[in-house]
Amino acid sequence: MTTKLLIILLLTSLTIQCFSQADFSIRRQRLTPHNIDTATENVFIYESPKAIVYFSQHDINDFLSNPKSKQLIGNFQIKVLQDTLQTNTKSIKIKDVLHYYTDQQRDSINNIEPINGRTKQLNEDFYFVGAALMLKGKFMVYSKDKKAFVTKELVASKHKDMLGNETLEFYLPDRKQFYYIITALGE
Repeated sequence: MTTKLLIILLLTSLTIQCFSQADFSIRRQRLTPHNIDTATENVFIYESPKAIVYFSQHDINDFLSNPKSKQLIGNFQIKVLQDTLQTNTKSIKIKDVLHYYTDQQRDSINNIEPINGRTKQLNEDFYFVGAALMLKGKFMVYSKDKKAFVTKELVASKHKDMLGNETLEFYLPDRKQFYYIITALGE
């Protein structure tokens, strides 16, 4: 009897497609960033290997206080992000070393610029919030390769990989990825 139950559980677990982490119901979307006055507004700066993305701290606070946003980002804890925004700092800057680098690259970056636990947690808290704000057009992008701000031809596109994971990826006009999130975990 227990072997039958074990086989049934095994077959059931193999047939489950995805576990959704966040509900971004798009396939492909053109992005239209807006200008943020970094001299007068408090900004949140997110640096990835290909781009620097600017967000208004006011837009982030508005997003976090909106009840509809809670449905989008699910039950993820964003306490460190909220606490950091409450400090009313003119410029908050984080470098994303969690998602875009291999372990070896991450270790060499940590040797040059040690990254503390609070920065890592802030990075994780901002993971889905950044994607949601970009889909709403509440961001500004600086391309490191072009050494200029990008105002058009930005695209967000949903992809599926071999293991069934779904990702939402954000691309610069030269088709280089500057941000991505995993929206559903596969098998």
